Amino acid sequence: MTEEKRTNKEFFEIDMGKSVLRNRMNSLELNMPFLKIFGVRLKKFWEGNILGFDVIAFDEFIDPKENESTNDAVLRKYGQEGLDIVNKLLNI
Repeated sequence: MTEEKRTNKEFFEIDMGKSVLRNRMNSLELNMPFLKIFGVRLKKFWEGNILGFDVIAFDEFIDPKENESTNDAVLRKYGQEGLDIVNKLLNI
């Protein structure tokens, strides 16, 4: 049983490592479009956050109006192209 648990743990560590690397590579593809649309580097919302895109920090950056969703604020300020980038980041 101990050998099986260790094997499962190793599997999850390897799988998590692959997932983090895949997410990082996908974020790099979106870096230049993100900079072009939002005027700030994507790493501002990614760096130090191993899980991916930092939605809270991005929401603070977008600063939606009262009772306005972040999606609506992105659409209003940056258009459909900005919203598409954010949706891709959330789906990584």
